[in-house]
This record gives sequence, C-alpha cells and structure tokens, in this order.
Amino acid sequence: MRSQKPPSALLTLMSILVILLVCIHLPGCVGLTYYDPSKACNGYTLVCSDTVAKLIDMNGNIIKTWDMYCYPVKMFPGGSVMGQAGYGDASLELSDLVQLSWDGKTEWRFSEWDNLGGVMSARVHHDFQKDGNPVGYYAPGQVPQAYGGKVLVLGRLTTLDPEISALSLYDDVVYEVDWDNKVPTLLWKSSEHFDEFGFNEQARQLIYSAGGDYLHINSVSRLGPNSWYDPDTGIGDARFHPDNLIMDSRQANIIWIVNMAESDEYGVGEIVWKVGPDYSAGTPEGDNLGQIIGQHHAHMIPQGLPGEGNILVFDNGGIAGYPFLLRFNSRILEFDPIYLELVWKYENPSFFSFYISSAQRLPNGNTLIDEGSVGRIFEVTPGGEIVWEFVEGMGMQFLGRVYRAYRIPPEWVPGNPSGYNLWSELYEGPASGEAIPLNEPEPENPPQELVEPLSEPG
Repeated sequence: MRSQKPPSALLTLMSILVILLVCIHLPGCVGLTYYDPSKACNGYTLVCSDTVAKLIDMNGNIIKTWDMYCYPVKMFPGGSVMGQAGYGDASLELSDLVQLSWDGKTEWRFSEWDNLGGVMSARVHHDFQKDGNPVGYYAPGQVPQAYGGKVLVLGRLTTLDPEISALSLYDDVVYEVDWDNKVPTLLWKSSEHFDEFGFNEQARQLIYSAGGDYLHINSVSRLGPNSWYDPDTGIGDARFHPDNLIMDSRQANIIWIVNMAESDEYGVGEIVWKVGPDYSAGTPEGDNLGQIIGQHHAHMIPQGLPGEGNILVFDNGGIAGYPFLLRFNSRILEFDPIYLELVWKYENPSFFSFYISSAQRLPNGNTLIDEGSVGRIFEVTPGGEIVWEFVEGMGMQFLGRVYRAYRIPPEWVPGNPSGYNLWSELYEGPASGEAIPLNEPEPENPPQELVEPLSEPG
C-alpha cells in the first residue's frame, strides 16, 4: 500500500524549519557579520526587539538588556531607557509608558490617558519623545531630558464619526504628559483633520467601509531647530516652525507636518505640509520621489547633523494605500521639504522590510538602517558602502522583528565599557562651522569580516 504524500503546507513548514536551522548555524548568518572601525560611527546600538531591549557594542557584545515592550525603546544620558508595559486593546497599543534605570528599576510610569473597560491606559503605540531632543537620537547640543519636562506621546482614542466610517475608528492622537504631575494634554486628533489629508473619493469609500486602524501612524516628532524657519525673527517658512509635528501614516502612504505654533498664517493643529497620498506623474512627490508605500520613521534630520533640515524616511514598500499598492523592495529616502528634491537614497534589490523599521542619521554622515522585519541592522556611508552589520534573531522576513534601532553615543552609557571616543569631543567642534572630524580608529582595529558571529556573553 502506497503511503500518502504529506500535505503541501506541511512540506512548506518543514522546509522553513530546515532553512532556519541551517541559518542559525551558518557562519555570518546571525550576530555581527561585518565591521570596519575606520569608517563606522563607533558607539553602542540599542536594539528594540519586541519584549527585550538590548544594548550591544560595535563587536556585537551584549552590554545590557531590559525586559520591556520595545515599540520603540529609547535611551537617555545616564543609561535610563523608556519603553512600554502592559496590554492594550489594539495591535501594538500598550497600556503603560515606563522608564527604567540602567539597573532596571522603574523610575516613572504613566497610564492615565483613556479609560478602557474600567482600566486606565496610556494607549501608547509606535512613538514618543522627551523634551530636549526632537527625534530621540543623538544630535549635537540637543540632549534628551532624562527626568522632568514633558513627554510627547503617540496614542489613540476610540472615535465614532459617521462622516468618516460606519465603524468605530482607532483614532490616532498626539498628547503630551507632564513628567512631574502626570497630567496629559491632548494636542492633536486625526479624525478632526480628515479632510486635510487629501483622500480622493475612492479612498474615502474604502476607509468608510474599513474603519478601525485607518491611518496607522507610526512616528511622531517635533521638527526642532532648523534653517527653514527662525521663530525669533519670523524669517523663513512658518510651516517649519521648530514646535511643529511631523508624522506619517503607514496605511495611507502620507507624511505630513502639523502646525503647533500660534500663527497669523495657520491654525493650531492644521496640516500645513504634506507628501502623498497622490504620487502620480505630474505631482512633485511623484516626479521627484516616486511612489512611497507603507513608510516608517519619517522625521526631519536634526540641526548639527549632516543633511540637517532634510526629511529622512524608511520607505518600506510592501502593501499599503487606498486602494492597495504593492512593491517588494525598500528604500531609504532623504529629500528637502521645500522642493521635494531627492538628496540621497539607499536601495538594493535584496533590501526589503515589509513593515516596522527605521533610519538614523549619524554625526559622521553615515546612516544607521534597521531592516526591521528581517532583523538586520546595518550602517552605510553616503556612498552606500556597508561598514557595520548585525543580524538579530533569525535574520529572515517576519522573524527578525527589530522595531527600531538607535546608535547611542558613548557618553550616554554608564562607564562606557567598550572605551569608545566620546561623540561630544569628536563631532562637536569648539568653534561654530568648524569641520566635523571623523571617528578615527585605533591602529590595531582593521576591518572585520567575520568567519563566525561573535558569541553572546553568558
């Protein structure tokens, strides 16, 4: 009697397991795979992987871990980290915003935003920022405030608005929390500005039928000080006031700026600048940037870093939009916000993260890229040369899951255990306009292409 063939689904699963087992044991498949100290921006890397935040050095050695939700996690001077805790009602929505010390002790916790079923929840998802720094990563002279001040939070409210949808909406909002008294203040609510997004009639009908998480905003930050507008003199383009907010919607393929300043030109909360959702030929975004799909981590490069004032965004591709658009490769785009002219990009036929992901401009001009759904974190020069690469977890699509990654300056890490040169000395010259020196390596540190990934310490 002939035996039955295994179901095709089972064969597929078995094949995937074999590939994973091979990948785990292949040299260079996971962990640190390449490092050129002469070209990299030497510091520590904060890896945001689901429920564990991990700080590694340039050789892939684990310096510290924290058990917390990582959507994302950010580090501040002194070694404190902020992330999330608790459970929420929707995907990636969590009930608590929490800050832990270097030693893992709770320093601050917030949940008093919205009542869900009798339980107060922060409803925090995808992003937050601390006073002192607009984007949550190193910029000369813009140090995030570890304690005190205010916390900018991307959160949600549940909204019923029959003009938008017949179904309830996970309505993305931005609110601000006072560190000391934990009193939140609503700054901006998506549904109140629905008509400003520029949706055509087809998109409106699709959103009306779908409801729910119709925008899925995944990043928020202030623009911060920039050359486009000086609030003290009023010179420049008021759309780029340092207090204004920049956000992006994965579902709708839109990046926008919201006015937060008292102005004779714009109302508070008004969308004053926008890219998308229309990228057709003849539009500035279509002609200059091409179709952006499912993007993440759109922000303005902070003052003091190479490319300051330009917009940096991880253009995922994947599936997004009303109606759906598809592209199965990713791009990193840097463009000026006035004319939407492309300044720099990184792309490769094998470079693709279906969702999550981030990009950070480093002080030496390189860019740290998190290919999030693969779990691959790498640093590239302006010419596109990879000078550092680390693969987290399985290193395969949907299995790596690094929400974001941040390169951390040595002076923020207690004790600077790997002994890197301080960025404040390397990249913040004593005189304004002085050329920024590169992080020169020690002579005994040649480029490393690893035969085997470095082992994690016990």
